[in-house]
Amino acid sequence: MPPPPAVVVVLLDAMEQEIARRLAAEGRMPTLDRLLARSGWAPTEAPLGFFVGGVWPSFSKSVNTGRHGQHCWREFDSATYIEREPPYEDGEGEPFWKTLDRASLRTLVIDVPRSVCVPLEHGLAVHDLTTHDPLDPGLVTSPPSLAAELERRSTRPAYVKCDDWPRDTADEVRAFEARLEARIALKEGVVMALASERGPFDVLVVGFAEAHCAGHHFWHLHDPAHPEHDPALTRAIGDPLPRVYARLDATLARVLALAGEESRVCVLLSHGMGPHYDGTHLLDRLLARIGNKLPGTRPLTLRERLMRLRARDRRPKRSGLKRLWRRWPSLRFRPAFTVENNEAWAGVRLNLAGREHNGLVDPARSDEALAWLEALLATAFNPGTGAPERNCSNLTTHRRRFTLFK
Repeated sequence: MPPPPAVVVVLLDAMEQEIARRLAAEGRMPTLDRLLARSGWAPTEAPLGFFVGGVWPSFSKSVNTGRHGQHCWREFDSATYIEREPPYEDGEGEPFWKTLDRASLRTLVIDVPRSVCVPLEHGLAVHDLTTHDPLDPGLVTSPPSLAAELERRSTRPAYVKCDDWPRDTADEVRAFEARLEARIALKEGVVMALASERGPFDVLVVGFAEAHCAGHHFWHLHDPAHPEHDPALTRAIGDPLPRVYARLDATLARVLALAGEESRVCVLLSHGMGPHYDGTHLLDRLLARIGNKLPGTRPLTLRERLMRLRARDRRPKRSGLKRLWRRWPSLRFRPAFTVENNEAWAGVRLNLAGREHNGLVDPARSDEALAWLEALLATAFNPGTGAPERNCSNLTTHRRRFTLFK
């Protein structure tokens, strides 16, 4: 067995710290319980509205969102009005393992979420082996030959986006939980094999996405207050979320066993998970109804009115024909619209003349338009109660906090 790494970093993507701490106290996550008892720990807080798209590039590049430029998992293009994958290789900063590599340190990095593959001279890098939301083109490695080696030596489940997995029946929930178990086992096996066969390494960094996937799919079973909670289904299969957490804790123990007495260890619970019962899913519909009532908005020309009849959604499509059909996204003809932010924090963008390609709002009146819009939104209410309160959207999303143990 090669010498242990000097630093071991384990990333538990979107694991909710309050649940994890409770399970640790109950003895169901004994590895985490030992860390809490014997190591230093500190709570940290992500800036409002920044989650997976901003948190992970900040972690890997060690700069804030204003410098690396990644604010969300999708970004708005003011020229085309289409939301697209942000260019994660742009912006300031570089992954810290590249900096270590230039210093001739050997790093084994596996599945840091939302990170791009950079060539390493001394270490190994594996990206999107099993992550929650992989970047195109999927599994990539440094050196490139490592990808084929991993495919040969282990059976990797065919990738299906976690958020698209059905969860309505007991069989579907059990199948997804089994899939997560298989993914954890696969990642653990890859870590152990590469650490023992290709070491020694100075730094080991490995990320596990299963708490993220489980949080989205199993929160409605875990939380009795969730509007989709099904008591009969929960009685039939139990609560799978703590089971996934406990499985990750067992793997955490085996990964940390690679560390020596002198090794530094960091375990990161990132941006957490929690219920999402507000009405952000309704905001864009409200903005669409406003039409040209927003102050400072010019009327559409006859040509724009005709183009609007052919307008389609804001998402790009791979097919060339479909992409051509969406040359005029509907947002071009609206004075205000929402921007993607994981549906966790509502964001409104004005279609400003001189900034957007088909700007409709006079920049000189933008403050007036925003004040008018703010006053209008303040009058929104829940028709079920008649009060300006939360409107359930039946979704699960990320919490603000993430916690660092080291």
